[in-house]
Amino acid sequence: MLGNQILSQRSLSKFGLAMLTVSFVACAHRDVKKEEVPLTANPAVEVDNLGKQVEEGKQAQVDVLAPGYFRQAERYYRKAKVDREKAKSSKVILDDVAWGLAYVKKSKDVADNTRGQIGPVVEARQAALNAEANQYLPKEMARIDGRFRRLASKYEPGNYAADPEDIDQLQRQYLDLEVGAVKKQKLGQAMSLLEKAKDRRAARYVPSILQQAETSLLSAERIIEADRNNQDRVQQAVEEASRQARRVYALNEVARSAEGKSPEEIAVALEKRQRELDEQDQALQSTQRELATATAQASELANERGVLEKRQELDRTLEQAQAEFSPEEAEVFRQGDRLIIRLKSIAFSTNRAEIPSQSMRTLEKVRKIVTELEPSHLVVEGHTDSTGDARTNMKLSLARAKSVKEFLTTQGPVQDNAVEVKGYGYQRPIATNKTRAGRAANRRVDLVVEQVNSSRQ
Repeated sequence: MLGNQILSQRSLSKFGLAMLTVSFVACAHRDVKKEEVPLTANPAVEVDNLGKQVEEGKQAQVDVLAPGYFRQAERYYRKAKVDREKAKSSKVILDDVAWGLAYVKKSKDVADNTRGQIGPVVEARQAALNAEANQYLPKEMARIDGRFRRLASKYEPGNYAADPEDIDQLQRQYLDLEVGAVKKQKLGQAMSLLEKAKDRRAARYVPSILQQAETSLLSAERIIEADRNNQDRVQQAVEEASRQARRVYALNEVARSAEGKSPEEIAVALEKRQRELDEQDQALQSTQRELATATAQASELANERGVLEKRQELDRTLEQAQAEFSPEEAEVFRQGDRLIIRLKSIAFSTNRAEIPSQSMRTLEKVRKIVTELEPSHLVVEGHTDSTGDARTNMKLSLARAKSVKEFLTTQGPVQDNAVEVKGYGYQRPIATNKTRAGRAANRRVDLVVEQVNSSRQ
């Protein structure tokens, strides 16, 4: 009878947990709007894109800042992959993707809110991740992450304020974890060698040398705790601790084997061991120099690759922009790392800065391109021909540039503070002002696109 009651209670517990999960999904759906994914989209590409966004979320700590919503994003990503492997219909797979993207978006929004309230914890955790605590101290990292998720999950309804003591405690735990990981990373080998020496009774055979090695190790640990960002000081302390650890291990082996030997034999053994230690130190220093050289070369190659990728991105951007305009509407070309859109068909009336209605179609294309490029800086340059005096043309060219900026910023997502206007009057002609055609070419607006966002899809 008691067994049946226990079984019944367990069944109810499982049922309650299942209902809680279903309830969470149902409640979550009420405040999560499914993203729109065209039915004509490529399912394989969309699943990969969802996977990329999930991974980016982990890199941004969204998995711990909005754990409930992010778990749903991961669940839909896994379901989409399974459905793709089972060759289910595009509609089913794309529906998985749409919900996955919706939960990614929701979890990022919640994470931003949580991050704003417990920023010190987020920064401390990032420092621990940078120190590879998840690799050197995985159990400790998982335990503290569990506490973080439990705290962050309380923010998901949007009406919670954590106890400052909880925030301070979590921050200290992650900072301690960072220090512990740095110690493991920098001093792990010296610690291991010292423990081996102790196991081989170094306290009996070489007690004073063992004490020196332990003092050196303790000093290195204290320097890491107090000044871990001082790389030179830390490296010097680590090298000394490593040298002392190798020394105590080597001399302990000599002392162990010295029993029953003559003083001369002991002296020869010590000399041999010292020579081996010197050779090891030289080899280590050589390896460190080679590593430093390789690191510098890798950094240089990474910089070169970054420059090349930026140029390739700009070339792709150039091709896309060129395809939007007819030769009569605009000319698009590169000028170093900048993209120039030279508008030819903005037919301003004489001495006027209002955009004519027949030019709206061209400017709509400009706005579309600028929106897609997401530049961090855009310069709108106004130019005139040489008709009239310099002062009037300068004012006119600036007014026309302002009109184009106003069109781009007031009727679209282009931010006002990202657009700069300049008026050059007739200072920068691209053709002769002696002919009607040349003057028409000089009456133009140039858009200089700088710092294109290379992360756009």
